[in-house]
Amino acid sequence: MVSHASSTGTRTYWLQPVSRGMATVYGLMACCYLIETLWPLLTRGTFPKLSNLIFLIFYLLMLGVFTVFSLRSYVRLSNDSIAFARVRDKKVLPFNKIRGRRRYTEKADPYGPAAKHLVLEPNDNHSPKLDLKDGPWFDESFYSWFDSLPDLDAADGIEVPKSKYANFSLV
Repeated sequence: MVSHASSTGTRTYWLQPVSRGMATVYGLMACCYLIETLWPLLTRGTFPKLSNLIFLIFYLLMLGVFTVFSLRSYVRLSNDSIAFARVRDKKVLPFNKIRGRRRYTEKADPYGPAAKHLVLEPNDNHSPKLDLKDGPWFDESFYSWFDSLPDLDAADGIEVPKSKYANFSLV
């Protein structure tokens, strides 16, 4: 399950469940490689090759970075605010500062799948705008909360194109 509800009504949605699973797999692989690299030192007293140690250190550093990125990406919906956190920043938008919601689809690559975004617009210039990438990590309670907010696209009478390649065609 990618969301977690606490007794206080706070729901946490982990944004990269696949990355979290892959970090576990890569961690197990790192343990196996660590044992294989250090086994000659433990059993025979011979020092392993320097290239193997350098690769092991590099692999463990990359595993650490990958794990930190996967564990620090979440959306937390509490009783009074919504928070969006990544490794470098955390944005918190109180419910009384939300002006409304928007949806748009971005297709950066004409051959890849489109990325759907959910946007929360603040009602002042001091609060952050939250642009959340939609995915399987959100449940029905999140979507019902999100859909209960005023739809700014409909209020502005703007029809958002589905893709920046919407008017692109081969001649």
